[in-house]
Amino acid sequence: KGSKKVSDRETLLEKVDYIVCVSEFIKKKFMLGLSKSTNKVLVIHNGVDRKLEVIPRKKKKVIFVGRLVKEKGFNFYVEAVANISKKFNDWEYFLIGSSKTENKFSNDYSKKIITTFQKIENAKYLGFMSHDEVQKIMMETSIIVVPSVWNEPFGLVIAEAMSNGTAVICSNFGGIPEVIGNNGLILDQVNSNNVEKSLNLLMSDPRLLREFQQKSWNGFKHTSNLSSKKIDSYRKNLLSKN
Repeated sequence: KGSKKVSDRETLLEKVDYIVCVSEFIKKKFMLGLSKSTNKVLVIHNGVDRKLEVIPRKKKKVIFVGRLVKEKGFNFYVEAVANISKKFNDWEYFLIGSSKTENKFSNDYSKKIITTFQKIENAKYLGFMSHDEVQKIMMETSIIVVPSVWNEPFGLVIAEAMSNGTAVICSNFGGIPEVIGNNGLILDQVNSNNVEKSLNLLMSDPRLLREFQQKSWNGFKHTSNLSSKKIDSYRKNLLSKN
């Protein structure tokens, strides 16, 4: 049921030792309206394993990875690709993710956008893929677009892209700013025009593209090792109390 009411959250805090949030954004949402400050609410960002030692060689590929629903803004990516692919016809464009939901209207909407994408030259809809398959594509991808229009709790796909040195174009909602920092092209207003402008900026300037790939690589900090160390630290604190 969640803990939307202030009273629910206050009761929850009385019953537990810690509440762990995946971002400062989620922590602030949880703390909203609470009368007392507390050190029980912690932030441990999701962690990603980086298996590479250097930035991999990149190809002229652009991707979207995520659920193919309105709140992910994938329609803005498709609309931008429909336009920009005419100018950059030596690039490949990929749409990765599942459109299946329990909402028939949402499914029909997603299928319509996917059909539009499939009609674009050099564009490939790959559907759902395993984590390892996505990572393999991400390694050689130059640019990822994450145009979410809802408050992402964290933004795991951005951390994964950064671990691979992929240049990031993303929105500025929810926990996303905590992940990307100043290491990508951040859109305060998400629409197909702004996505297209950002793609054009990077694709037309190889030096700038390499710069943002390097920023992405160097800015990656949300490692699984760091998250595990924080969890271990709090676990030790708990055990020492008992």
